[in-house]
Amino acid sequence: MKDTVKTSLTLSKAEVESLQEMATEYGVTVAEILRTAISEEAFLVDAVDEGGRVLLEDKDKSLQELVKR
Repeated sequence: MKDTVKTSLTLSKAEVESLQEMATEYGVTVAEILRTAISEEAFLVDAVDEGGRVLLEDKDKSLQELVKR
């Protein structure tokens, strides 16, 4: 990784547990889960800012729009 910065943040116990569960499920570190989440959020924000829409397809094939703040 290029130009990294060590940081700290305060999370609830439930948030930490959720991160740990995801990391275990995907076989990666909690830091990798956070890096991926940041990248995905940036992608979604950019897409919406450029006039795009983010749609989620349910298992019944219906679509819902993900509305970004």
